[in-house]
Amino acid sequence: SSMRAELRVRAAQASSASNSDVELGLRRLEVGVKRENSVELKKRQFRSSITYYLLFCAFLVPFMAYMQLHVNQSIEPSASSIGYAVVDGHQCGTEEEKVLRVMEWTRRMGGYIHRNVTTGMFPIEGEDGSKTGRMVRGLKANGTIHDHEILFRIPPKLLINVGTVSQDPNFAEVWKSIPQFHKGLSGLAVYLIHESLNKSSFWRPYLCALPRHVPLPIFYSERKFERERREKILKPLPEQVTRFDDLIERARDVLEVHYVELMPKLFSQFPLKFSPADYTYARWAWACSIIMSRTWGRKFKDDVLGKMTGENVSVVHTLVPAADMPNHKTGTHEASSTPDGSLLLKASANLSAGDQIFISYGKKCNAEFLANYGFVPNNNSHLRCYPNWWEANSTEHVDFNRSKLGPVSKHNVTSWRNRWRSHFARFYGNLAKVQQLAARDKALFAKMSMGNTSIFFQSPE
Repeated sequence: SSMRAELRVRAAQASSASNSDVELGLRRLEVGVKRENSVELKKRQFRSSITYYLLFCAFLVPFMAYMQLHVNQSIEPSASSIGYAVVDGHQCGTEEEKVLRVMEWTRRMGGYIHRNVTTGMFPIEGEDGSKTGRMVRGLKANGTIHDHEILFRIPPKLLINVGTVSQDPNFAEVWKSIPQFHKGLSGLAVYLIHESLNKSSFWRPYLCALPRHVPLPIFYSERKFERERREKILKPLPEQVTRFDDLIERARDVLEVHYVELMPKLFSQFPLKFSPADYTYARWAWACSIIMSRTWGRKFKDDVLGKMTGENVSVVHTLVPAADMPNHKTGTHEASSTPDGSLLLKASANLSAGDQIFISYGKKCNAEFLANYGFVPNNNSHLRCYPNWWEANSTEHVDFNRSKLGPVSKHNVTSWRNRWRSHFARFYGNLAKVQQLAARDKALFAKMSMGNTSIFFQSPE
């Protein structure tokens, strides 16, 4: 205002200046002052913004580091969790807590675990014994354990296989109605998904301890698969390539054939109990990967299964809580059984506090280890592979009707696979639509699918 007054005085004294010139000068002066004030205000705002931003970053960086550490300790990246079926898995605790809880639960339920067995992290060794810089969780001794001392004794009531399924009242009607449910892998995979989706399941502590993702070669990207095949099998042991390729193809057969063989029957005959929205192929693959990589074989007598296999007693996949946690080492003890049917694991050497506890996953060649478990152990390259099943007179049961193949040969098997996988591609595409319907309206899906498997396609001849 003082500047305005001074300008008026000067204008009045200047006789040659008209009123219009005075007003124009005033307006220009006011605009200039406002512009200067605006620039100064923006500078102050910018300096304040920078200050706040630096303060925010100073707080955010350590906070994000803490959160990342916490997340890494509790759950794995979501990209590795596709198909993971355990409901509210984030509430299961850290990896260490999961192991300790399942061990405590096993003891409480009547299992025996040596008092000096606990969990820890250990460096992963390369195939030549060198350090890789990566770590893996395993079991360790936190005190003295003597050679041949019992590490685990897990009673029959804690062993999970199709025998467990047959005794569960929730599955009584399904067990009687669907023969394919009696197969060791199929019935157990469905049961594993069913219990994983049940937060109050009796098996909850064990289910929480299962991995979110099993890194088997069948799930590798094409690039990683070719690299692992080349570096771990083709270059060092070219004679095992055929065996490795066969095992991978058979694993894919198992996943696809069993799913298409069983699940449409469950969806159509028991649509309110088994929804495609819950029993997805991704969850099926997760359950099968758990079973294929963590089970022991146990004898099981079942008339329905006997008719399918031609054997009075079948060996079926069996999950064993807590005892399936030690890592493999060549030359250590394998599991054995007691007269009452319990599974027994013993120490293979004298152990001191901090030593890792190992067991043997069996005598297998490198191709079999890589295909079945996703790793190749040290000092194992001397073991030879079993012959491919079409090259031997094996009575091993396969998952398709051999009479339709003709004489068992690699050519006929390849021809069958080509036909089957073409069918599976159509089935899978149709299944996606059915799953959307089931997720949107379960009552409508149940009405449409009751007794009708045609909406999923029939198995090929």
